Amino acid sequence: MPRRRESAAGEHPGLRAKSATILLGSAGGMGVALLLTPVLTRLYTTETYGMFATVTAVVSVVVAMSTLRLEVAAAALADRARSDQVLAASVWAAMVFGAVCLVVAAVVVAVAGVSPWWLMVGPLVVLASWQLTGSARLSRDHLSARLARQTFLQGAGTPLIQVVAGAVSPTAGGLLLGFGGSRLGWLRAIPWVGPRRAASAMSGLRRYAVIATTSAGVNSLAGQVPVLAAGAVYGAGGAAVVAMTFRLLVTPLGLVGQSVALAALGEVGGALHERPHQVRGILTAGMRDLLVLGIFPCVVAAVAAPFVAGLVLGAEWASTGTAISALAPGALAQFVVAPFSQVLNLTRSNRALLGWDVSRLAVVCAAVGLPTVFGGGLLVSLVALSAGQVLLYAVLAVLCLRAVRPQGAAAVDR
Repeated sequence: MPRRRESAAGEHPGLRAKSATILLGSAGGMGVALLLTPVLTRLYTTETYGMFATVTAVVSVVVAMSTLRLEVAAAALADRARSDQVLAASVWAAMVFGAVCLVVAAVVVAVAGVSPWWLMVGPLVVLASWQLTGSARLSRDHLSARLARQTFLQGAGTPLIQVVAGAVSPTAGGLLLGFGGSRLGWLRAIPWVGPRRAASAMSGLRRYAVIATTSAGVNSLAGQVPVLAAGAVYGAGGAAVVAMTFRLLVTPLGLVGQSVALAALGEVGGALHERPHQVRGILTAGMRDLLVLGIFPCVVAAVAAPFVAGLVLGAEWASTGTAISALAPGALAQFVVAPFSQVLNLTRSNRALLGWDVSRLAVVCAAVGLPTVFGGGLLVSLVALSAGQVLLYAVLAVLCLRAVRPQGAAAVDR
């Protein structure tokens, strides 16, 4: 077999090829979602969308912890059989989390009388966790085409189901149905192993799981604080504006970044064993490519959004435009660096990631909360949040590059 050419700088061409393949699927799915967004904003009220956004924000926080981040650890294991068992362990852990969430939600609904839609948290945690495990397995096996196809089906399926459900009955249930139903396809990508074998495969990973899960939970909470805080202070309408801003700006960029992350996870996981001196080149090339790719749409969004948001989405959603402008710089910084954050878990530098995640939560809470306390309003909070994001992701980039120095990368198999 001929060897693949590698540049003098250590840049591995496989990452770009795999990222491009997965990106096609992500871009196609997001394209459908963006095209259907004006339909959704006219089918569902801001109050309904705010309810959906609040529920899925809580789901996202739990999902960040539900797999114990074992799907990331599995990518760095050279033994294929054990890697499958660890992936299966992540699925079993997610089902336990989902069951606990269902019980807690049932008690809260019965006692506090909150919306019955909160009962969906448990099932949605399990479905969203399948996505994490399934995508990690396809990435590990370098099945880029299959991963791209499933990513497209999820991205396009979510808004299609939501539009059909909204045409029948425009409630939060239709939005939640789209969120969960589009993720069923990941079930086919999950390696199934009995719970005993899965548990035994976790030998030596329990300490990792505790730290990585805590880190992921804190990180996800920081990402959802703007939606949850807006809902608490400004009601469902405020949560809807922030969530729609994320949908139109942060989520499309995040899906592209996730495509790079999925390819990078498999590529870097292998490189750490076979050619650790080249991992730094893979990361720097990836960050540079994302900066070039993301700067133009972020600038265009920042300039144009205040003028077109109301026309495209409807008058009820006009304030989304100024929110997009405020968040654009921070969204670009997140887009460039966030896809590579799991390198810190792969290199077992998860204490550094946990410290960064705690710092991020503190900065986000301060950025969102302090302006509100002093009467600054939601827009001022979003500007402060964007500035904090730029600083935070610059620090994360330095941490990732330091973690993949050859002497650090060589410690992965210990």
